[in-house]
Formats: sequence, C-alpha cells, structure tokens
Amino acid sequence: MTPPARSAAWGVKGCVRMLLACTDLDAADTARGQLGITVLAADMPETWRLWETINDWWDEIETFIETRVTNARTEAANTGIKHIKRTGRGYRNHHYQRRIRLRSHRQTRRRRTRLNQQAAAANCEQPAIVIRQDSPDSQPA
Repeated sequence: MTPPARSAAWGVKGCVRMLLACTDLDAADTARGQLGITVLAADMPETWRLWETINDWWDEIETFIETRVTNARTEAANTGIKHIKRTGRGYRNHHYQRRIRLRSHRQTRRRRTRLNQQAAAANCEQPAIVIRQDSPDSQPA
C-alpha cells in the first residue's frame, strides 16, 4: 500500500470511529456524510466496499447508536463453542456440554480475577461479587 493510500485508509478509519462514537442520530448522520466524502476522496475498492456495507447495515448501526447494545458476547460464546467442537473431534454430545461448561466457568473466573486486579491497580473499590453457598466457587480449592 502506497503512503497516500495508507493515509486515505487511516482517514476512513477515523471517520468510522467517529461515526460509532456518536451518541445521537443527528451527529451520526453528519458523521456518515463525512465518511462518504472521505470514501469518495480515498477512491479505493476496499473503502467503497466498506461504504456499501455501512449503507446496507445502517438500520442496525442506528439501533446501536441509540441503545449501545451489541451481540458481541453472544458471538464470542458461539465462537468458543465452535472451537471446542472442532478440538473435541470424536466425542459424544454430552462431552461437549461438559467441556463448554468447564471452559465457560474457567473464563468467568479469569475475568473476575482480571477485574479485581485492574481495580486494585487503579486504586478503586473492588467490584462486589456475591457467591452463592451452593456454587462451585464456594468450595475450597
């Protein structure tokens, strides 16, 4: 990629980030117009494809801007399940269920530990985590 093309791509990326950072639809429409101008100036096949994708998904992008809700966690869980199924070749279905539960539990514990470490490093209060007495976390390791 030549330096002018690289800087044009960076300009488009900046406009997309500005678009997704908008908190109301009027600002998003303005940012979308700015993105269109930048795509026109960049005039690369990749940026045109991005522009077409944003236009095709504009209703969903508007919903995200209004609600700030995504399905990223669901997609991540589905990807994890597919990965487990790929690595668990030859197992029966009940083995998949156990592996999925174990993997999910292990990642949740890692996430909690990471959050507690970040809170301690930032000198913040640690998040309150309530552990039920009958949960596996309440058992001594």
